[in-house]
Amino acid sequence: MGRSTAVIGTFIALWAGLVVQGQCHTPFFIFGDSLLDAGNNQYFNSGTPKSSLPYGETFFKRPSGRSCDGRIVADFLAEYANLPLIRPYLEPGFSNYSDGANFASAGAGILPETNPRMIHLKMQLSYFEEVQKKLKQQEGEQKAQELLSKAVYLFSMGGNDYMNVGMPKFGNTMPPVVLTASYKKQYVTIVLSNLTSVVKKVYAMGGRKFIFQTVGPLGCMPVSRYMFIYILFTVMFFNAVETLGFKEGRTACCGSGNFNGQFTCGKNGTAYNLCSDPSQYVWFDAAHPTESANKHLTSLFWSGPLKVVWPYNAKALFQMP
Repeated sequence: MGRSTAVIGTFIALWAGLVVQGQCHTPFFIFGDSLLDAGNNQYFNSGTPKSSLPYGETFFKRPSGRSCDGRIVADFLAEYANLPLIRPYLEPGFSNYSDGANFASAGAGILPETNPRMIHLKMQLSYFEEVQKKLKQQEGEQKAQELLSKAVYLFSMGGNDYMNVGMPKFGNTMPPVVLTASYKKQYVTIVLSNLTSVVKKVYAMGGRKFIFQTVGPLGCMPVSRYMFIYILFTVMFFNAVETLGFKEGRTACCGSGNFNGQFTCGKNGTAYNLCSDPSQYVWFDAAHPTESANKHLTSLFWSGPLKVVWPYNAKALFQMP
């Protein structure tokens, strides 16, 4: 099971304090890209298109702003933690942050230049700084700091930064640019340095419990298969797909072209394929998992063994004082 999670990502939990029995109220703050965006891009004035069906059809029965047919990992984690679904920070009228806030933005990168039109990580940090100020106004200095210290902070970002380097633009089937080993190392260092800088600032503001989702299997996404037409899935992954009950791990449920790897899902005036049962698929569209895949992944993050999540699972973090 632990080996199979290399395909869909793993969480690393960094913690401080002692694990205690029982569940207490723990706010949940979310930083990330399309894997965690619960609707911010719908309200962000960037000219991005609003989501449309079939996105959201499995659970919400309407477009929810999520790049999924239903719920995402952040939604399932909130449910496990006895919290309501964490609302996107930019949702009109949203001002009660005692349960947390979601700052994630589809298409965003850790580096601002990865996609300047979206809410990059440093801008998400600025939104969190606004939340801190508002919490102090609403709850008072001491109570606000207690909430921030109890809170769990989820980060899932970096995929867009790495996809944008040496890769052709989506829809262009030319081979990727060959990058030198030294350049790759330097670029990774820059990305990680920028991520670390933001995490340190959240820590300085009171954050103590952090969850990191590793970058997913970029070469295994349907969009990568569509662009490069080669196979990166391993036999181990095929075995995992069957073991976990999925019938299709290569082709997306919704899209067009080879492996449904084109981002045409839900686009008005564009023809696309749509499967009859997304729960049988790992991928919903060219780059995003189905609700079913997210649900399984979250169950591992919540109570998985050390070989899956390290050094503690998400349940332990949410139960810490």
